[in-house]
Amino acid sequence: MSRSMKEKPRAISGAVGGPSTGAGLNYQINYAVLRALRLFPEVLTFPLRNPYIRVEPRAITDGEVTRWDLGFEDPWELAEAKLNPGGDDTNEWLERATKHGASGVIRFVLVLGKLATRRLISLKKLIRIAEETQHDESQFRALVDFEAVPDSTELLQELGAHPSDLLRRIKLVDLPEHILSDQILFYSKMLAGEEGAPNLRDLLFSKISEAIPARATLYIRDLITVAGERGIALNAHPSVDIPGLPGDVRETILILRECPLPVPCEVLAKILGTTEQELREKLQEARVSSAIAMAGAEWKLVPLPLPLQHASGELCARGLKAILAFVDAHKYEVVASRQSRNAIALARNCVVSHPEAVARMFISLDKPLKSLGDKHLVLEAAELTVSAARKTPTRGRLEAEGEAQALICGTSWALQRIGRLEQARVVAEESLQLGEAIGWERNTSFCEKCIGRLYRIMGEEATDAISKRELLRTSVAHLENAIDRFSRSKEFGPEHSEVGDCYSLLGRTYLVSGARREAQLAVRKASALIPPSAAKDYLDLRILEGELLEVNDPEAADICYVEVIGKKGEATDSERSEIIARAHFRRGLNLAAMGKTRLAIQELRKAEELWQSLAEDDNRARAAWKRLKLEGSIPQAALKLLSAEPAAVRVAAVNSHQGRVAGLSSKRAARRSEPGAEYWVQLIKDARARVAVESIKW
Repeated sequence: MSRSMKEKPRAISGAVGGPSTGAGLNYQINYAVLRALRLFPEVLTFPLRNPYIRVEPRAITDGEVTRWDLGFEDPWELAEAKLNPGGDDTNEWLERATKHGASGVIRFVLVLGKLATRRLISLKKLIRIAEETQHDESQFRALVDFEAVPDSTELLQELGAHPSDLLRRIKLVDLPEHILSDQILFYSKMLAGEEGAPNLRDLLFSKISEAIPARATLYIRDLITVAGERGIALNAHPSVDIPGLPGDVRETILILRECPLPVPCEVLAKILGTTEQELREKLQEARVSSAIAMAGAEWKLVPLPLPLQHASGELCARGLKAILAFVDAHKYEVVASRQSRNAIALARNCVVSHPEAVARMFISLDKPLKSLGDKHLVLEAAELTVSAARKTPTRGRLEAEGEAQALICGTSWALQRIGRLEQARVVAEESLQLGEAIGWERNTSFCEKCIGRLYRIMGEEATDAISKRELLRTSVAHLENAIDRFSRSKEFGPEHSEVGDCYSLLGRTYLVSGARREAQLAVRKASALIPPSAAKDYLDLRILEGELLEVNDPEAADICYVEVIGKKGEATDSERSEIIARAHFRRGLNLAAMGKTRLAIQELRKAEELWQSLAEDDNRARAAWKRLKLEGSIPQAALKLLSAEPAAVRVAAVNSHQGRVAGLSSKRAARRSEPGAEYWVQLIKDARARVAVESIKW
């Protein structure tokens, strides 16, 4: 890409990409805003520099024109920013990057706002290996084989004749929408202060939005000038001379360079073996303290005009150790979840050179990561841990424990929650066998509990009565074994809440199997061991109690659900939010059975909204379908055709129908246009295609 590049009218337009929704377009614009904010300090420090951002740029290779979301210079980059990329988006981006990659100059960036696919996770690993091995192709191939990167053969074939060269110029940016907003706010405040930040942010958003129709090029110096004309005062930051810095200061900057989120000062001091005060003084003595944005107790590197090398594996390993210690000390606080992302970033950089530093990482990150609600991040942390534990040269019991917990609480947990139940069972059994082999009773107890829950879910989904009965029987056996093991454990004992949670899960299995008396007995035992609180185990138990009461005492069942919903203000993580969504869902069904249709519809809508915010698409569709039936929105003639489809397809088809009906000019026209079977068959076909495109497979 160059400024002198001329478009050829005769060229055939290639893939165009680009967001198709308002939310996707806002995400693209906001990413451009963030990139502009990061360039501001460079121009403020060196006014002769004038980098630019190109909006909707077109690139030409071999006579073909392709359109991209954004373009940047020095280094030249072509970027796609996708709020929720589907398989077609990512495959198309990779194909275009490969086509233009022959130039050897352009870098290609894919910014991901939501769930990354397993294919992209494998691509991340290939990028890391390519950066590690540089131009040594044989070493690159050897490490790819050694790490057994999934889909590597297919991906390397798609990347052309020199895949490692192209991989070093490909970048995947995992940037959830809320973090993007936080980063924009962070840099806006850093540049324009508390009062000027909103005006600076709005100015950039407006300028970039206006540039889209004209495919305009926006020069940073011009944007700074406009900001000054609007009365927005900007702060400049001096450049940093990395080679001449004292060791502690240099390592501080390099660690901050690797971490995507601000790092607590106390963690940095621990990495360097000093105190916070001494570290601040050293930064001031080196005259580089203004190169670090200090927001309270957290520090972040400001954008620098000087390219920095990566931190060494040894430094990343030290940084990871310090962050994991911080997470352990603040496990149930929001700050621990935020630092989990930094821990994973450092682990990626040292998993090969210092696997021993990563081998027990998941034990620390388990709860904080799950509170974020990002199953992909949980899976990546688990896979990094398992990989490190297996290739630590001095592997011992500690590494085996790290692997076992990552398998059951990470890999199996994530696979179970995305519907890959058989794979989840295999991994859980692997953890169980490893834990038993090393005599780790704690792991065995939790594995029995998790496997019991897994068999119950498999039983719920079974369509064959014999298979269902056998799966539920196996669930009972594992949960009873878990109860026995926890009760005999010196760490837990018979009065521990973990025993109560096992009884709660056992009661759920009995309820699914139709054994209501046994379910009620298990619930009574669970209630005696799980104290009332906002904890996950107690909320799960109250929902189960409500379901058992629905048949004979729906009013009492409603009290159970209302109590759980009342904990919404105390729900600080995604797991509790999911439980509250289930409480809204069950309350909606219970109210519907009581004839309170209007209230039932309201509860189902709340369940939909919560599940949508958690990216639980199947559950969201299930709640939406129940709501649509209560609203009477589904024509009787369509019910039979729709009943054979998954909930997501059913809902998509009905929503399309409602959109068409709303477009008719009158109720009389709607009655004249009562659709027949052929209409619904086509609508369902279109809905299947749309759901297939929008659904992200792992």
